Amino acid sequence: MRPCPRLLAIAAPCIALAAPAHAGRPLQTDDAAVLERSTCELEGFASRLWDTSVDERQTSLQLGCGVGGATQVALALRRARSDGERSSGTELNGKTRLWQGAGEAPTLTVAYALSSLVSAGPHAHRSGGALKLVLSQPLPAALTLHANAGHVRDARSGLSSTAWAVALEAAAIAGVAPMAEVFGDDRQPAWCNLGVRVGAVRERVYIDASYGRQLSSAATRWLTLGFKVVF
Repeated sequence: MRPCPRLLAIAAPCIALAAPAHAGRPLQTDDAAVLERSTCELEGFASRLWDTSVDERQTSLQLGCGVGGATQVALALRRARSDGERSSGTELNGKTRLWQGAGEAPTLTVAYALSSLVSAGPHAHRSGGALKLVLSQPLPAALTLHANAGHVRDARSGLSSTAWAVALEAAAIAGVAPMAEVFGDDRQPAWCNLGVRVGAVRERVYIDASYGRQLSSAATRWLTLGFKVVF
């Protein structure tokens, strides 16, 4: 089975809790926090997905802002190249907070997205979407647990799946925050992913990277490098 190009469309890929918690880039697991009204984030990343049968590269740029009502919205532009074929896509996504507990209580958010993909071939224009619940729970030892579950329709394949993700994120020490996750869906083997986020300018500019492998004999790997600017 060809490795999951659809994981590149799930990324959610982000944000602020009562306690510090970000998730999102460089992970696939989203967090339950929502940008405050008039606060914006510019995010970008480059990625490579490869094994013995495929080598896919992608770039993405996204602008998101808090719009009030415990809601944020974002627009992402993406380009990809795989086996000599090029494609481009757009995604409109957002999150709305459903519940935010006090202190160490969990926060619950609903996340949603609509996407469009343009590529060569008989099905040059495709659309997709996603709807998921996002939970963030502060833990002892300055850790935060993030969990996602929902429904995804991939714009590239036209297939629908039930997607899930679980991540553990450590609070930043000297500006460096390590994190790890496991994610997947009901159509393919799961993935494990390690990431790190570095604060280049305190609470304003971040650099991030991740490395992941699919838990299958194909040994498919995924590498990303990105940034985020908060303003």
